[in-house]
Amino acid sequence: MIQHNSAPSGGGISIRGVNDNAVFINNTITGNTATIGGGGIYMQLSTVVVINSIITENNSPLFPSIQLYSGNLNVRYSDVAGEVVWPGEGNVNCNATFMEDGYHLSQNCQLVESGRASTFINGVWYNCPAYDIDGEGRPSNAFPEIGADEVFTGFGF
Repeated sequence: MIQHNSAPSGGGISIRGVNDNAVFINNTITGNTATIGGGGIYMQLSTVVVINSIITENNSPLFPSIQLYSGNLNVRYSDVAGEVVWPGEGNVNCNATFMEDGYHLSQNCQLVESGRASTFINGVWYNCPAYDIDGEGRPSNAFPEIGADEVFTGFGF
């Protein structure tokens, strides 16, 4: 959960450097502000993987969601706000509906059961974490939520 931060570039996350590598799985990046660019994520000369994540409602005059200045970026099964769907397998561009706290998804949100338990990218398997932000278990062989929280629907996995 990366929420309510601010910086000139990369209000939520700033990753810069030739040897900087980052993997973000089942995160919610929302409500961050950048005065220049990259309201949610700014990356330069880095390698970044984003899976099952929500990047929305961030603010910046340029690139409110992600600013890829340079480097390698793989985004899969994620909701990245913008005018078009962010390139990558399984990505969506929807209006994520949250509870009042701004990161627990509502039960009728399109992102419920829309993620992947594991994804293969460039010869590496990436697996979603076993537990969500509240310590509740994620389904290991099914479709977890996109974002930091698993929604309890009253049904077992």
